[in-house]
Amino acid sequence: MEHICNICNKNYSSYKSKWLHVKKYHTPEINQISAFTSAKYQHPENEDTYKCKYCTKRYKHIQSRWKHEQKCNENSKIIKLIDEIKKENKELKKIVNKLSNKPLINNLTFNGNINTGVVNNINALGYENIQKKLSEKEKINLITGMRVKEHPIIELVRKIYTDDKFKEDRNTLITNLRAKDCLVYNSDTNKFDATTKNDHIDNIIENRKHNIVSIYNELSANNKLRPVEIKAIDIYLNEIEDLGKKNPKVKELYEKHKAEIIYIIYNSKEFMSMLKNNLEDNTIEL
Repeated sequence: MEHICNICNKNYSSYKSKWLHVKKYHTPEINQISAFTSAKYQHPENEDTYKCKYCTKRYKHIQSRWKHEQKCNENSKIIKLIDEIKKENKELKKIVNKLSNKPLINNLTFNGNINTGVVNNINALGYENIQKKLSEKEKINLITGMRVKEHPIIELVRKIYTDDKFKEDRNTLITNLRAKDCLVYNSDTNKFDATTKNDHIDNIIENRKHNIVSIYNELSANNKLRPVEIKAIDIYLNEIEDLGKKNPKVKELYEKHKAEIIYIIYNSKEFMSMLKNNLEDNTIEL
């Protein structure tokens, strides 16, 4: 029977001769093989030596890992981008929810305008377009209704703050009847600024008086008023004309105008507050 060395293929006549040969000449090689085998079984993942730097996958060859990493890197970028978009969406939702809880009238456009359907333009005091918005019948009723309605100036202010076609001519906000100040729209800053209420009501009366005089002159020129109506409005305008008079009757009439006008504007505080909030919540380029 032949006994062949597994390392060098030499043939021996007996097992003992082969064993002595292996022990003498091949002991270092056997030790190396044993160490390799031991290491292999201690680390079963050794076959997948190359781990992807973007995920947990392993590969036997570096080329295989490199090919994988090209795709894995792109995927990681996409995942990162998606995460960023989700984060931005969450922030946008917070902003939308915050805005949706506010009592908005409508979105503002440029130059202080608000979208049509609510308010087209906020007109500052003295720049309203009152006369053109009134029909001839409304003008006649305004001038001739003193005996059955309020005085023309009070009635005109009431119409401005109750009739929808005058929404853009509402420029004063009063939230407290006892406060000394009120808020008035300023076309230069496109904001509602605080001012002395007493002085501002004087300005309102003066501007509405000019409106009444213009309407009166128009109707008179077109022969729309009877002599008795002309006489009544003449007396009224003369009484309200000179604020410096000490006549108690004139003073009482004027104080009645102020009190009624303040109360009329105060009753529109909800609409005016929403209008003011819209201006504050939107940035307008003038």
